[in-house]
Amino acid sequence: MIDALFNKRGNIDDIEGLIVKNRQLNTKVRPFVYKNINELSIPDWDCVNLELYNENIHVDRVNKALPIMASRGCPFNCEFCSTYLTWGHNVRYRDVNLVIEEIETIISKYGIRSFHFYDDNLLLNEKWVEFFSREILKREIKINWICLSRPEIIMKHQHLLPLIREAGCKGFELGYETSDEDLYNRMNKKNSQTYFIKTYQLLKEFRFEMIEFLLMCFYDGETLHSLLKTYRDIKALKKKEFYFLTSRYFATPFLGTVFHIKSQNKGIRISNDYRYHYAIFLNFMPYSFLNSKMSYFKIDSRKLKTTFLFYQLDNLINKNQIFDIQNKIPPEMFAQYFNEFSEKERTIKEFSKFLYEKLSKYYSLNCIYEYMGRMIEFAINQGVLYHEKNTFY
Repeated sequence: MIDALFNKRGNIDDIEGLIVKNRQLNTKVRPFVYKNINELSIPDWDCVNLELYNENIHVDRVNKALPIMASRGCPFNCEFCSTYLTWGHNVRYRDVNLVIEEIETIISKYGIRSFHFYDDNLLLNEKWVEFFSREILKREIKINWICLSRPEIIMKHQHLLPLIREAGCKGFELGYETSDEDLYNRMNKKNSQTYFIKTYQLLKEFRFEMIEFLLMCFYDGETLHSLLKTYRDIKALKKKEFYFLTSRYFATPFLGTVFHIKSQNKGIRISNDYRYHYAIFLNFMPYSFLNSKMSYFKIDSRKLKTTFLFYQLDNLINKNQIFDIQNKIPPEMFAQYFNEFSEKERTIKEFSKFLYEKLSKYYSLNCIYEYMGRMIEFAINQGVLYHEKNTFY
């Protein structure tokens, strides 16, 4: 690219793997630099000030951890996920000895013995996981680690669970996404929701220390009913023993994904600014949610006000505007308006339009959608938004 732009040798249109935003140029996919993943060198963490990062493995938030990857690639086609666009569908595992060499180097140089495997599905390769675990035990390497996987893969390879636990595995992160089966199927996850509960019980049976369910809010098809049901189902699990965590993310139409294409006619993009194109921001408001009927949904205004004394919304796209809105419409007033529209059996879209007009149209409608969506999600998460009849459970 530098040669083409500054040395006038070649044309950027012919460079593989190049995207130019303002020209809407997207050239051919560049082949992998290394045909053999084992040619990649071990990451040099001396280039990074590790004091600025707080990577941990959940069950131990005191001791620092480092990320590690044993493989690249994912064979699945979840419509919201951009993993295959980066790594491809073909899963390529690094040599076990190279991964262990990386672990031993980190222990030797930094004294860090906790690792977060960021492979999309570490347990996919049964033989690799077994060999890795046996080598860790054989060499008497004392480490703690967690990894990502899918419930049906854990169930399939459950005979490995005692071995990997002995080799230092503390638990798993799983993409639960939602309790709504229709919404889940829209994501093309290609497994059953029942597997999550079975896997939860299985990991508890084998005495793993933690499991984390990753939730995705406001995907195409999301409604007030589905959002409330997801949080209620998750909280029912949290009442039991076992260190159970949840992390909430927002559906984000990443460029190049199927969701990006489908979402264009399914909802509203809160912002087209790529600075906010991360799943920690509410990027997308589906029409399905805006068209949700508010009938019988209520917010406890007193409890919502109390929870706001200890918490506040974070990772906001329209941060300053929303903080200003909260001064004009404090939590208890938001709950009051919400309940009034519920009694009138209105939709979320009508409620949003009311807020827009109430604020004299000083803020953009997209800003109102973000404010409204985050307030409702917050109220559900805090357990102060409920359904009076519970007829849909």
